[in-house]
Amino acid sequence: MKGSVLNHIENLEISDKLKNLVLPCIIFDLSLDSKSLSGIGGIPLIPDSIFPFYNNEKLRFLANINLQDVVISNNFIPNRGYLLFFIYTGNIGYRYPVKRNEFKVVYINNEIVNFSDNISKHYNLNFYEFVSFPSFQDCVIESNGINSDELLTLMSIQSKIKKEYDINHQIFGHPTAIQGTVRFWWALDYFGYNPEDVDSLPSEEINKLKKEEDNFILLLQLNFSDSRIGIDYFGESVAYFGIHKNDLDTLNFDNAVLVMQNT
Repeated sequence: MKGSVLNHIENLEISDKLKNLVLPCIIFDLSLDSKSLSGIGGIPLIPDSIFPFYNNEKLRFLANINLQDVVISNNFIPNRGYLLFFIYTGNIGYRYPVKRNEFKVVYINNEIVNFSDNISKHYNLNFYEFVSFPSFQDCVIESNGINSDELLTLMSIQSKIKKEYDINHQIFGHPTAIQGTVRFWWALDYFGYNPEDVDSLPSEEINKLKKEEDNFILLLQLNFSDSRIGIDYFGESVAYFGIHKNDLDTLNFDNAVLVMQNT
């Protein structure tokens, strides 16, 4: 893994108050030359007993992350095994496949995952330590009393250090929201609320959900603007896979949540 996340944070020309909001993350790009065991594309050669299905169809494989590739100083993720990400690309009407069973995160802890390239090219991943910033509607902005000028400073710094895309492929840290926030929508889905009813929820319920935002961890942010992914079904959308800390503690990835956003 390339880069030093601590140097990134320390070198940011912002106040300590704002630096405390910046979280380390790992970004990645796709390569045919990388020796990493993490990748995107192709089909994972895993038993049908663990390959997820929906409507009697196999879900489309998105990515696999070898957790040894992304070890950083944390105590919330296993340091071995693989996370495999899947999504449904069949006909569900004019909406994203974000309902349970329409996507899946699978954890495999004891075997090497190989791939077949018979549908799409398999790219390996290059990882870089980096920094991430809260989105302007995240509850951490309000709870830390960040004013409009400070928020503009954060957004300006974020814009200056962006990589290949405005929204990177990313693991951990703050999700880079297209539509204001991701964490709130994770919490809304996780606790069983209908997104269409959010405007009618009492303020007590809204505040309860906001307090849960920090309990979610970004497992994968994948930007479909990258044509190498080989899936044009979602246009230029971004997928954000998250998990509640309580479920991660027990490695219960069945309760992972997915939010997708577009401009």
